[in-house]
Amino acid sequence: MCAAGIGAKLDCMKTPFRIVCGHPVRLALAAGLVVLSVAGSAGMAQQVGPPTGGTSWGLGRGGVSGNEKYLPPPTMRAVQGVVQNSKGEVIKGAMVYLKNERTSKLQSVSVDETGKFRFVQVPLKDDFKLWAQAADKKSPEKVISSFDTKTEVTRDLKVE
Repeated sequence: MCAAGIGAKLDCMKTPFRIVCGHPVRLALAAGLVVLSVAGSAGMAQQVGPPTGGTSWGLGRGGVSGNEKYLPPPTMRAVQGVVQNSKGEVIKGAMVYLKNERTSKLQSVSVDETGKFRFVQVPLKDDFKLWAQAADKKSPEKVISSFDTKTEVTRDLKVE
């Protein structure tokens, strides 16, 4: 940007190109992003910023910033699934339990009207047991291992 102040800032917006390191460069500010366009050999500007057409570059994991290797690895995961009976029918009103094997902390959640459940902020570093209960029946326990590094774990439970 221009260092001369607001008047010079407006002046920069009027001038399409500046010389930076011997190359003609156009600067434009759009939603907090600096978009650089460098003039090509034929005098046409080549866009270096985000693609056009309404899409934008994402920030974070999977972005095009080149800094993906510097992002910290995830430490939490989500555990989700559906509770069904032995016939494959959804059980409404069932409770699902998630027990941390290291700390013995027990979390519970009730299923929604479609039989789905979801636990969030589940630590990746611990092992868990997962089961469901409906009335006086219980599903077999399923293990979620710390060796499984997926951040989205799906386990469907059958209450028999």
